[in-house]
Amino acid sequence: DFILINSNFGWLNYALMPRKGENPEERLKALAERSGHPLDYLRYRQAVFDAFLELLPVLSEEFPDRTIIVRPHPSEDPEAWKTVADRLPNVKVVYDSDLVAWLMAAAAMIHNGCTTAVEYALLDKMPVSFEPVRDERYDSPQPRQVSIITESPEEVCASIRDGGDAAQTRNALAHMVAGLDGPRLSSAVIAEELRELAPEPTRPSPRGALAGTLRTLEKRLASLSPRSSSHSAYLGKKFPDITETELEQRIGTLSDILFSDYQLPQIVKMSDRVFRFK
Repeated sequence: DFILINSNFGWLNYALMPRKGENPEERLKALAERSGHPLDYLRYRQAVFDAFLELLPVLSEEFPDRTIIVRPHPSEDPEAWKTVADRLPNVKVVYDSDLVAWLMAAAAMIHNGCTTAVEYALLDKMPVSFEPVRDERYDSPQPRQVSIITESPEEVCASIRDGGDAAQTRNALAHMVAGLDGPRLSSAVIAEELRELAPEPTRPSPRGALAGTLRTLEKRLASLSPRSSSHSAYLGKKFPDITETELEQRIGTLSDILFSDYQLPQIVKMSDRVFRFK
């Protein structure tokens, strides 16, 4: 009976650009330059993020007998959340790679524009979208369509108590998910579309091959810096390492569920976190 907050402020609360000792506006400008996102977008997300931090004490007080779990995006700096959560006895900041287990277990889920809301809805649950401010230029429509829309902490608390209409969620999902009520898999639809779109393979030019080699060298050099997205600590958080045996087990589980005569592929490790299925 816990409340889950799924955060998706990866660029705004970026783990590789800590907040300490920086002017907020200058930090947003530096994030805009690094990310390519418009400055207006980052200012908007900052307003939403600040409202989520202010929501935590309200939830803690309104639901004193329930645990509130904040699950930061893997690109985020969890310290920004912990600064607030550490003052609240029933709020915890937790991150691990197994998202689905959290979604299945949570009695309620709060988000803003997070695609995990669609996954939560697929479990016949209705997430709560907290929208203290809005900007239609940057809002993601799909998470909103499956959610209870709230604009204030009071509305969030009321929605958690009352729940929502699962039928509304199902109707919204029908326009997003192939095979929702049938045997067809979304992966099959995606594969067919890619087959139509994919050009005939061509051999890379010498100039293109050289550019690729230089880019690889740049990434390897960048990986030595703790503030690089190629750094092993950052990559390990976003993309946890996995072995061939673990992959075989996962694929075996899927094949048992989906296919009766599926032959497991041969798995070849090409490089760190890159595998080829043959």
